[in-house]
Amino acid sequence: GSVLIALQGRLLDQRHGQSMTPIEMIRETIAQDVIREIVIKLHPKETYSEPELAALQEFRNNPRVSFRQDDIGLLLNDCDYAVTQNSSVAFKGLLHTRPAILFGASDFHHLFQNVNQIGVARAFRNVTAARMAYAKYVYWFLQGNSINAGREGAAERILAYCRRFGWEI
Repeated sequence: GSVLIALQGRLLDQRHGQSMTPIEMIRETIAQDVIREIVIKLHPKETYSEPELAALQEFRNNPRVSFRQDDIGLLLNDCDYAVTQNSSVAFKGLLHTRPAILFGASDFHHLFQNVNQIGVARAFRNVTAARMAYAKYVYWFLQGNSINAGREGAAERILAYCRRFGWEI
């Protein structure tokens, strides 16, 4: 099996809501999951600085680590679970019935192991333990807790939501 680490930008910075830097997240993943191959995917639209690329070099020497730029759907199909700060890759993983560990705050945190809430060791211990109701969660998140702009009455719902917060429209 493998672990997919989906990276975003600013690999050396711990941003608001993140439990650690993305580089530290990679180190923790390698340390916590000592069995699986670690597949790292750089964000395709991100430009990484020389210091960031240099920091990634330490992982290129690890025989369990590979860097791949394949289609994210293929990578999700092939992995046992995903690790990310708060990337939409974790949400896409729901469509592939893949669990995930989040190292950062996210709007779609409910179904995932969240390091900020339960810690690193527990998140890795739990990630593959339970079977999740993936389809039910996607429906709940997108239809029950979001406004579907393609549905009848969407404009009225958006206006009502804005007014509820006191916005003059």
